[in-house]
Amino acid sequence: AELLANHCKTIDSLMSARLDELLEVEGIGEQAAASLVAYFSDPSVRNMISEVMAAGLEIFEEEEGTKQLDGRIFLFTGTLSSMSRNEAKQRVKSLGGQVSSSLSSKVTDLVAGDKPGSKLAKAQDTGVRILGEEQFISLLWSQEEKV
Repeated sequence: AELLANHCKTIDSLMSARLDELLEVEGIGEQAAASLVAYFSDPSVRNMISEVMAAGLEIFEEEEGTKQLDGRIFLFTGTLSSMSRNEAKQRVKSLGGQVSSSLSSKVTDLVAGDKPGSKLAKAQDTGVRILGEEQFISLLWSQEEKV
């Protein structure tokens, strides 16, 4: 949902998105894209959404001023001792960053916890910024203070 919201921005844009447009969204595959197109093509779904919107549902875009990590994509490897990986991902997202599950050319930061896997060596070879857990925590604290 977050990937789609970041790409489409409005419910109308999502409802009218074509298969090829949805496939441009990193993290959305052919099966998910086809399911979304079929779902939003269903007249009963469109009617339900229209009724909910008419009843007063408002959808707001997130304010730009709270995105200190905008443009940064984080990948995690190893175990973090101060928080769960899920909590770390949520904190990155709350500051406007994105999270990846695999190393790609778009990843900007690799957070290496205890016993990092092969992702660390691959990240070192590609020049990705590598943060230890303490550096990552410091980054979060410094950005959260700005909010």
